Formats: sequence, C-alpha cells, structure tokens
Amino acid sequence: MKDKCYICETELDVSGIFICKNHTEELHRILSNEITIKDAIIINPEFIQHCYICGEYENRTIINHPEWFYICNVCLESATKNYKIL
Repeated sequence: MKDKCYICETELDVSGIFICKNHTEELHRILSNEITIKDAIIINPEFIQHCYICGEYENRTIINHPEWFYICNVCLESATKNYKIL
C-alpha cells in the first residue's frame, strides 16, 4: 500500500514524505512568502499547533493553511529536497 498525501490523498511514489509534489510546491511558496495567506506562518507554535506529519512543534516553523493540517518547515524541507524544488 502506497503512502498518500495528507492534504489531497493522492498516492505517492515515494514513502515517508506524505506531501504530494503539487502541495509541496504550494506550501513552499507560502513559507517563502510568494503566496500570502493571513496567519499562515506560525513562528513559535504551541503543542496544539504541532506538525501533522512528524508531531513536533518545538524549534519549528509551522505552515497553517486554512483548508489543511499544520505542517512544519522540517517536513516541508524533506519533501522539497525529494521533489528537487527550489
């Protein structure tokens, strides 16, 4: 059974990433301020704002999209490297 994107449930060819290429690109643009969404970036998250993928919140920047779960900069960086986005 293949892993699925946590956002859109698209089956992924790579395991352990949990974000599809399209959403990785969009989240990367949000984090780099190419796309502006009010309150989308949380610099000092609290436990309740933990990353949906890794569960961490301390020493992380969280991307909060109104239609999705919280995703941290570390998990996004891993997906960005996997898809060679930059």
